[in-house]
Amino acid sequence: MTTTIQHLAPQKSPLTQVKTTCAYCGVGCGVLATIDENTQHVSIDGDPTHPANFGKLCSKGKALGDTLDRDRRLAHPMIHGEPVDWDTATDFVAKSLQQTIDEYGADSIMLYVSGQLLTEDYYVANKFTKGFLGTNNLDSNSRLCMSSAVAGYKRAFGSDTVPCNYEDIENSDLFIIIGSNMAWCHPILFGRLKSSKQANPNKKIVVIDPRATDSTAIADLHLPIRSGTDTHLFVGLLNYLHQNGYANHDYLRHCDNLADALAASDSWTIKKVAKICGVNESDLTEFYQLFATTTKTVSFYSMGVNQASNGTDKVNSIINCHLYTGKLGYEGAGAFSITGQPNAMGGREVGALANLLASHFELKNSDHRQTVANFWQAPTSISGKDGVKATQCADAILEGQIKAIWIMATNPVVSLPEADKFAMALQQCPLVIVSDCSKDSDTLDFAHVALPAQGWSEKSGTVTNSERRISRQRRLVTPFADAKPDWWIVSQVAQKMGFVGFDYTHDYQVFAEHARLSGEKNGGEKNTDSRSFNISHLANISQNEYDNLAPFQWGQPHYFGLQKQDPHTTIGTTYTDTQKLHFVTVTPAVPKSLPDEQYPLVLNTGRSRDQWHTMTRTGIAPQLNQHLPHPLVAIHPSDAKPLGLQNNDFVQINSPNGTILVRADVTEKQRQGDVFIPMHWNQHFAANARVGKLISNHYDPFSQQPQLKHQPVRLQKLTMQAFGWLLIDKHCDENLLSWLESPDMTYWVRNRQSNSSQYFFAIDNQSAVMTTWFDKQYWQQQLSVWLNQPAQAYNFDIIHYQHIDTDNTSQDLRLAFLQNGQVHALLFLSTHEHKLPTHNWLDSQFGTTLDSHTRKWLLMGKPATGFIDTGRIVCSCMSVGEHTIVETIKKYHCKTVVEVGKHCKAGTNCGSCLGEISKILAG
Repeated sequence: MTTTIQHLAPQKSPLTQVKTTCAYCGVGCGVLATIDENTQHVSIDGDPTHPANFGKLCSKGKALGDTLDRDRRLAHPMIHGEPVDWDTATDFVAKSLQQTIDEYGADSIMLYVSGQLLTEDYYVANKFTKGFLGTNNLDSNSRLCMSSAVAGYKRAFGSDTVPCNYEDIENSDLFIIIGSNMAWCHPILFGRLKSSKQANPNKKIVVIDPRATDSTAIADLHLPIRSGTDTHLFVGLLNYLHQNGYANHDYLRHCDNLADALAASDSWTIKKVAKICGVNESDLTEFYQLFATTTKTVSFYSMGVNQASNGTDKVNSIINCHLYTGKLGYEGAGAFSITGQPNAMGGREVGALANLLASHFELKNSDHRQTVANFWQAPTSISGKDGVKATQCADAILEGQIKAIWIMATNPVVSLPEADKFAMALQQCPLVIVSDCSKDSDTLDFAHVALPAQGWSEKSGTVTNSERRISRQRRLVTPFADAKPDWWIVSQVAQKMGFVGFDYTHDYQVFAEHARLSGEKNGGEKNTDSRSFNISHLANISQNEYDNLAPFQWGQPHYFGLQKQDPHTTIGTTYTDTQKLHFVTVTPAVPKSLPDEQYPLVLNTGRSRDQWHTMTRTGIAPQLNQHLPHPLVAIHPSDAKPLGLQNNDFVQINSPNGTILVRADVTEKQRQGDVFIPMHWNQHFAANARVGKLISNHYDPFSQQPQLKHQPVRLQKLTMQAFGWLLIDKHCDENLLSWLESPDMTYWVRNRQSNSSQYFFAIDNQSAVMTTWFDKQYWQQQLSVWLNQPAQAYNFDIIHYQHIDTDNTSQDLRLAFLQNGQVHALLFLSTHEHKLPTHNWLDSQFGTTLDSHTRKWLLMGKPATGFIDTGRIVCSCMSVGEHTIVETIKKYHCKTVVEVGKHCKAGTNCGSCLGEISKILAG
């Protein structure tokens, strides 16, 4: 049985404006998309009416229209590499899952889903797994980013309820950024913070981060604490508050376990904390005093807190300080966990973690499980046992527990710790199903069944951002090829397995059911009967109402505040068994696995400014590939010097789990003893830069979230013998893969340009390729293959230049391949990297018919006159390069970033590049 999806009739106007939301971080920015119905071209602006961003977009959001190139899309369902129709694919999946259950039981199946799914997708997957397959083995990649935040909120409040909203960022008088490079990871909120600082010069901003990031540029105080010492810092703060009389006794009447929490903090003096954290006592005292004396205080924390082997304790050590002083539940105050993905919050609402149920019902509560099972009309009772978590998945497969895994909208072969171990597990798993929209997912390489899912701009549903605001994500263009919504794919499989309740024909029906469930047994005479998540006022929503649904925030603006009328009454509604908020006893602990002689440096991972997750979307947008075109390791000069490392040197990074190869970024912004590597590079964009290969699978005992911020590593300089880069027609990418994956290719990186694909590569003296590196015939043969030109039909015009020093210490080879006056490939090779030209002008020559005058300049890399190299892109939003900024500063004698922006527009949109502009000004 195949259900047809209902769609609204397309509008007749050739240009249509649609309000939707961004595909990236948890800020949940509103997007105003303009679609040309004839060409399907989409142009992007910020939605000025959306309360998350009021029309502002960051560099990634502005470039969303450039990510819709369909060259890299998964087009058709595939079984064992062969294309099939949807009926055949869903038949195969349904029968295979049923056979697995019959032979090994329901707990032999696992679904691994993603914070990039829409709520409707999430809901159906969770219902299918926990209600009908009969297993709680459904986990989300939110396990890697938000599970410690969830566990911390639930331990303190009894509920996964974020107590704050975005206006608190602006209304606070003290804003503390903990373990977050807000300027790069949540730039729109950072912009709101900067504006509030300008409006209120007395506002104080404290950044707690081992690194000096662009976020520290606006900080009044930066505490570069030693990696992994957050609990020491905040347990010390609790002790300081207690010893100096800053208790809010009215608030503390509504809390329990205070005595134990204070006893655990008793020995953590300022002197002791400063020594452990590696900061000055005076700076530490200043921070403690600011927190103690500022009524409107927000603690804003992200992955630097969550991604730790004691991440949940880190969260609760922060919340404890807010409970002790009563800095919760009112404007400008609270403990604010910021999410990293566009719908991580929506996944929490539907229960898409292996230890959650649905709609904030508790998995461990038998009455709750029965309520949900009855609502779903599930064929069996729901188990109260936690399912397999993402961090336990590889072992569960290798030990034979998991026999079938279905992975949706995530790339765990890159993102999970011990990534090579997970890849090995997938190789051994009898059934691997992958639903994705991109062919550039490393995980897809292991799929027995590949299912083409709809991506952003095609799918329709809802997302919930970090402040509990639900917004519509709407379809903009006709879906590509056979791509289908994830909720539809799961529903088809469910129906073919004989399950009822999956006959949805439109996403609004799924949302309405989700809304109805949120109202089940929600409220009553006892506070413990209620749950904060309740959108049941939308239980009977119509298709038209759903299509026109405006953004709204569920619940109250703030949670857990004293009632002004009578501070002795209950604090709003609490969700704990005792109806009191809980202090959690936190004993400071060091990270698991510490540096030693063999692995003396500590690796921290995170995001870069213009990329997202594993680059399968942002890697398509040319503008987003210019800021940091290579995978880098940031290292302090004092650590780099004994290794002989300078900027852009090649560096091999080793850990007990694996080895990667990146380039050096020597910077004093990095704390001595620590290094930092962005997490984004996958095997389709770089030779060997998956940072997940290095990370040990240590995880938090309460949240099972992995320790991604503290991995002992060893660095070693690697000297290259020859370098090169290639510009080639975009459609040729797949033709190069087997050559690039050769073990003789020491290093390579792929960057999508506006008109071509660029490949940079380098080889060391061990490479067998060295013997043919400067052989013109070899490259002509390779390029004919890459350009789909069989030898018998070879009709390219080739321009070449070759130079060899008499002593063979320097060699250069340059080739241009043209056909009918148009360039199709350009190759530049040298024994010295600095001799390679920049690519900006050369990329602009693709797709145009070149006259003889222009052709002769191709091998020079630029024309004699008329071209200005703008340099490496600094401001992606406004396409402003480093050279342009330098010339602007010189020409107009600029002293501030505002003056620079006035004259060249750099930094005038989202502001995430202002830190770099400041650095250029200082230089």
